[in-house]
Amino acid sequence: MKIKFKYIFYLSIFAVVISLTANWQFLRDIYEYNIYKENCIINKINQTSNISKIIAKEYCDCKIENFKKEKIKIFVSKLRVEKQFLEKEKFIDLQCTKNLKAQTLVK
Repeated sequence: MKIKFKYIFYLSIFAVVISLTANWQFLRDIYEYNIYKENCIINKINQTSNISKIIAKEYCDCKIENFKKEKIKIFVSKLRVEKQFLEKEKFIDLQCTKNLKAQTLVK
């Protein structure tokens, strides 16, 4: 009985380590996008004093969604995107700003 429990325990630990290793990149990307989104909301509110938190959140959601579509990597330590994607980031900023202005005009 003890031998079976020992094998089951070791196999389960091994399976957990393998699954964490396989999903590590996915989990890290989710974390980095969430950190970037929170920073984006704070920066947007600080840049524009008359913007609400809801509008800033919609703007940052748009930005993160486009980053994911373009598969742009984010560096959390620097809270920026890779140098090679700076032009795409500027385009995404313009696109999300236009979408934001269109939504506020409709409302």
